[in-house]
Amino acid sequence: MLERANGDQAFRDWLFAKDTRRAVSDALSKAGYEPVRNPAAKEGQWRIDDKRQTIYGKRTKERSYLLIAAEVLAKRGIKAAMDDGLAKAKAAKAEAEAKERLL
Repeated sequence: MLERANGDQAFRDWLFAKDTRRAVSDALSKAGYEPVRNPAAKEGQWRIDDKRQTIYGKRTKERSYLLIAAEVLAKRGIKAAMDDGLAKAKAAKAEAEAKERLL
């Protein structure tokens, strides 16, 4: 989602708007994601870029993996995660295009 938010301003605005938080939570739940609670925080949220935020992870992933990924995101910040996600998306697209050329 961060990859899409990085390139689509309207989606980014909707995703981060305060009045759509419940809709975002419901949409993520329907898509197979759940909140990854911070065991060190009373309310379960993570401090990212000096704000308390909820991190969601895919339900099919192991809990330990989700906690490690959430800790890394919290330490690095959203911008770094978005930059990483965009770079991975570009690399995957380039790889898919290279495979297409081979066919």
